[in-house]
Amino acid sequence: MFKIGEFSRLVRVSARMLRHYDKCGLLRPAEKEIPAINVLSLREVVGKFEDEPAQWDKMWAFIKQNGIDCKRTGYSVYHDDEYKDEDVDMEIAVPVSVLGENKHDFVYKELQAIPLAATIQFPGPYDNYNKAMEKLAVWIEQNGYEFAGLIRGHGIVMPGDGVAFEDSLTELQVPVRKV
Repeated sequence: MFKIGEFSRLVRVSARMLRHYDKCGLLRPAEKEIPAINVLSLREVVGKFEDEPAQWDKMWAFIKQNGIDCKRTGYSVYHDDEYKDEDVDMEIAVPVSVLGENKHDFVYKELQAIPLAATIQFPGPYDNYNKAMEKLAVWIEQNGYEFAGLIRGHGIVMPGDGVAFEDSLTELQVPVRKV
């Protein structure tokens, strides 16, 4: 177990902020059920993970152009079997109240429920993704679980429309099962 100062150095976040995140329940792995949800989805092979914002720009433009009623939250689903530096099979999805008609690469569908997920929330830019995923992976192993499906990122508070990256909030959702 790391001391808070050691962990602070590793993840490059001040001890004061780590204590604040802990008090808010952030950066604390948990397990829960994730219900199914109707979404508008866009799945593409993109150059690299850093290209995800361009995918979101494409999604928001399509939503605006077609007057689609949706929430300003979203999901990223990573379909590759292992980490890849390039040619990443990525799907993004936005919750919608009504399933509509598919158009081009935009598909309406139900994002499947996850009966048991290990989750962790992290604030700020996606640079914090790896730190949160590492903490979650250690928690999964220490608590007798194994991976059981595709990793999802749930943008609870997404950047854009006046929200800075620093004010965003993401939850990683990893399907698991007891070993």
